[in-house]
Amino acid sequence: MEEARKLLYEKAIKKFTMQEITKHRTAKSKNLVEMLSRYPGYGVGFKVQRKWWPAGTFMHVKRVHLFSPRYGQMWGVMYKDNEIAGNKVEKITEALKRDEWSYELSDASFTEHQVTLDNGLTMDLQRTQQLFNEKKEFLAQRKKQMQWLGEPDLEDEPWAKAKKEVPVKGKGKAPPKKK
Repeated sequence: MEEARKLLYEKAIKKFTMQEITKHRTAKSKNLVEMLSRYPGYGVGFKVQRKWWPAGTFMHVKRVHLFSPRYGQMWGVMYKDNEIAGNKVEKITEALKRDEWSYELSDASFTEHQVTLDNGLTMDLQRTQQLFNEKKEFLAQRKKQMQWLGEPDLEDEPWAKAKKEVPVKGKGKAPPKKK
């Protein structure tokens, strides 16, 4: 009876390994909080915009309150046509929507060039943005090179011609089966 109980218990309860417990699933697209939480100051001073906003419309992040590296709230000043649309700091709505946001590090009028981290190291945000752009270009070129171009043309290959010239016996019909 004890063995039957153990077998039933093992089937009913899944045992996780340490690797399964500590493995973090990454999302393909990120929300605004996830994108900016890895930077010093969590994105304060950054210029952010939704991908479908017209050029010159963006928010200048002034305040950030994170609950975790994935969730939080952000406040900023709205700009339209590169001019302040309102002098008040307002909440950035829908900051948790995925794949809708972009940000810019290299605009000197909003973001400092050199940022000092907690450990004393300095980070050049313009150089970081340049490296991001280079990586995006590299990945786009690699994706373009990896695209399927279609079936190769085998007519010029000598081994393909040899296979085509194999004589076929009969008229192509199979003989009737014997009963």
